[in-house]
Amino acid sequence: NNGAVIEDQRPAPAVLNIVHVDASAATPGTGSPREPYQAISSAMTRVVAGGTVLVAAGTYAGGFGPSVGMNLFGPNVGISPNGGSRVAEAVINTGSPAIRVSTTSPVVIEGFSFDGTGLAIDSYTDQADITIRHNRFVHCTAMTFYFNNPLLTFDDNYLSQLADDECLFVAGNWNGT
Repeated sequence: NNGAVIEDQRPAPAVLNIVHVDASAATPGTGSPREPYQAISSAMTRVVAGGTVLVAAGTYAGGFGPSVGMNLFGPNVGISPNGGSRVAEAVINTGSPAIRVSTTSPVVIEGFSFDGTGLAIDSYTDQADITIRHNRFVHCTAMTFYFNNPLLTFDDNYLSQLADDECLFVAGNWNGT
């Protein structure tokens, strides 16, 4: 579709296959490239299942979560935080959790910096299908990740100066063997 943004107006509010977010945008945004939302939480209600939320560099509040499968991409999608040449970061700096995944459909979180959050990413949804890739996690003040029996891919992330308690906690149906 040559990068076209498709809007499905059947649900209310209408959903987009690509939703744009930019902390420096004018309000109120619509999620389009010309009128992005200022907050990631606003984009969560507008993205179609399987769609993409594109977040520009800036500082964002956490406390949101995907309830449908989606790609949540920061400006450093595809760029390793462990030696790659990164551009200006999309920093999520509040919320505990900053992101709570509540779907079993695939969710990809990639290209962000989490700085000073409590719990960064969690899910209490059994069999949540989560990919966390190419992110930076620094100065997180509590258990950084918690997942209950997930389908989890944790790939090429940078972790530094985290709290002294558990960093990655994965619970599941352990049968004792």
